Amino acid sequence: MKIKFLKWIILFLFIVMCVPYILYFLNFSGTFQGNNQNWANFGNFIGGIITSVFSFASFIILFINYVYDKEKVNKDRAIEYLKHVIYYFEI
Repeated sequence: MKIKFLKWIILFLFIVMCVPYILYFLNFSGTFQGNNQNWANFGNFIGGIITSVFSFASFIILFINYVYDKEKVNKDRAIEYLKHVIYYFEI
């Protein structure tokens, strides 16, 4: 289940990375030739959008990892507790 969810996140990030390029080229007709200011504006536009999206995706992945790790720790504690209980009653 975890890997399936991760695949959807990667697909979403890929789509989000492609959309700004398409929007920028549709809006400004894709003309960059010879003008450094156009390249600078394009870099700022793409950097601002993609950085925000990847920061949010990192937060989501970190939160999912935290939840799964917390569940695993709780299961491990329950197993250890049961081992101690079984050991106590076997003596």
